[in-house]
Amino acid sequence: MQEPATGGANAARAGTFAALRVRDFHVLWAGSWASYIPFFMANIVQSVVAFELTRRNRAVGTVVFAQGLAMLALAPIGGAGADRWPKRRVLALAQSVAAATFAALALLRALDLLTLGALAAAGLVLGIAISFLGPARQAVAAERGTPALRGNAVTLNQVPLTGSQVLG
Repeated sequence: MQEPATGGANAARAGTFAALRVRDFHVLWAGSWASYIPFFMANIVQSVVAFELTRRNRAVGTVVFAQGLAMLALAPIGGAGADRWPKRRVLALAQSVAAATFAALALLRALDLLTLGALAAAGLVLGIAISFLGPARQAVAAERGTPALRGNAVTLNQVPLTGSQVLG
């Protein structure tokens, strides 16, 4: 597929989905869906499992609080890191940490060894991963289009994030 024009006026007329015609951005955009959906599914699943383990609403709050605390504390560092560190490495590392966390939770559940503490620890680790993953993915999205389509790419990058919240 041909790349859209890079001129300012031509880019403005290129359309709502113009950045998706840039192969690198298209691949990143599709991968974002696959990346974000498990995170949002995990929010629901961890909450349900926490309640099933303890039969207390407080357990749900504990798991959600652990993830939120990590994100609150580390999001500014993740944002600064997205500007300073190799973005692809940050993405790969954050995704790997999340995958390992999901696998560990699945194994613990299968062995009937899952505890509220393990769920909260997993929430904390996932919050750390999200704190670095989100800003790095946004920075990569801005770099994957042509300069004239940067705004369009950044805007379209929000679609998988919001859509995954609904689907997850």
